[in-house]
Amino acid sequence: MGESISAVTYILAGTLAMFAIAARIATGIVDRETIRVWIGSWVAATVAVFLVRNFFAYGACLFVIALVSARKLPPEERPYLFIVLMFTAPNLVIRMPGFAGINTLLDLTPQRILSAAILLPLMPALLRQAVPPRLKIVDTLVVSFVFLITVLTFRHSEATVTDTVRRLITNVLEIGVPYFVFSRCMTTVGDIRKGYMAFVFGTLSFPVIGVIEFIRQWRLFNVVAQGWGAEMVQFYLFRDGMLRSAGPAIEAIAFGFMCMIAMGCMLSLMTREKRTMVVMGIFAAFAIGLVTSLSRGPWVGAAIMLVVYLLARPKAVSTGVQATMLGGLALIPVLMSPLGDKIIRYLPFVGTVENNNVEYRQQLIDNSMAIIGRHPIFGAAEFLNEPEMLVMRQGQGIIDVVNTYVAIALEFGLLTLAIFILIFALTGLSVLPMAFRRNALAEPARQWLAIMAATLVTIATVSSVSYIPFIYWIMAGFGVGMVRMATMGETAVASQGMRVIGTGAYAHSGAAAPATALSRTNDA
Repeated sequence: MGESISAVTYILAGTLAMFAIAARIATGIVDRETIRVWIGSWVAATVAVFLVRNFFAYGACLFVIALVSARKLPPEERPYLFIVLMFTAPNLVIRMPGFAGINTLLDLTPQRILSAAILLPLMPALLRQAVPPRLKIVDTLVVSFVFLITVLTFRHSEATVTDTVRRLITNVLEIGVPYFVFSRCMTTVGDIRKGYMAFVFGTLSFPVIGVIEFIRQWRLFNVVAQGWGAEMVQFYLFRDGMLRSAGPAIEAIAFGFMCMIAMGCMLSLMTREKRTMVVMGIFAAFAIGLVTSLSRGPWVGAAIMLVVYLLARPKAVSTGVQATMLGGLALIPVLMSPLGDKIIRYLPFVGTVENNNVEYRQQLIDNSMAIIGRHPIFGAAEFLNEPEMLVMRQGQGIIDVVNTYVAIALEFGLLTLAIFILIFALTGLSVLPMAFRRNALAEPARQWLAIMAATLVTIATVSSVSYIPFIYWIMAGFGVGMVRMATMGETAVASQGMRVIGTGAYAHSGAAAPATALSRTNDA
């Protein structure tokens, strides 16, 4: 218990200070009452995860915290609470014992509990909203993806009907519910900005945790995983003698991935005409958190994210040149310091630390192609037992498929992979023109394109572990929500939201929704 108290004390002290600072930049995006609910529920959930050692008791506490906090907010504000709370605990699977001959009743994670408590109750009303025909295609693809990855698991040699039902519940809570809720709940540009800000608030603890873990060589959330009895391959992971920060993400690369996403959610704040030291300080904090993960995939993703965002902005060339010059100047003293040589050795492509990872990834692709060639359409349920995979077993006794696209193709086939890619490709092609229009949606669209470009590149370097799947399904919902506004008009979408679930930005003020810049230039 002593270690738990020490860990939660460090986290609360550092993160509450970050909350106080971040509240200043949230002005005009999130109202004060909502911020208070976010912070209060985050503190309660964080204390519970460290002090309630039994997972099922903790899960009950989390469910109550989510319900009580959600009821303090109007329905349109509740999805963002899910984002804030989902990063308070590791995304570890704990099996709920069954009865009457059923060994396992449910496969639970904190995030699935939150999805059931906060998002699922919103689904019936939100699904009644009108959707443009081209977006129905994306909806159909998401449903098809969930159907295929559920049904195809039945092929496993030891699979039962109850296994398939559990997998269906899991896929609905992790994929279907987040996608459909966020694709329908956003009715105004302000809602999208609020969604990005929820990601910032939800991950404010990550830089704090990253620095503590990196400096003190102490994994703060190990005590949580051990208390839950979670099966872990390796609690501590070092690179070149330095501990890779992982925090609640458990996986260092997932931790870096989340810091990258948080940086993307702050891009519009960074590029406002009146940038403040507060904004730049928080952005820098996330960048430091990203560095402490020592994960090169998210580093590359962050670089791609910044490039895509700058290229999509007006006066992209001049802005890009300025950013490059400032970045170069900032790096000079760092590279000249004693850490300079070590940083260079970590860099992708030119670094020398753990170059064997590159060879492993290449071998993984080569060996996977042979298996996919034998099982192209629906994949191989037992692909880990294929000869080409068995030779990939590492010293930890695992076969790490460090590529989300390859993992999907191996287990579920090229058809499922094609559906997965089409979901993001069609959404991206619909969002792309919005980034270059002169209306209120242009800036959120540029952010979305940058974040998704980084995400889709990074998941080629890691399997979909920890929070990563939640992120790209939520972001898919963000993209579809923006396309709905551009296609139907923001005012029409907002009024529909108020009619269906009593929501909308103006539902509680009694004011009429004003005309926006969308109406002047929308040609969708």
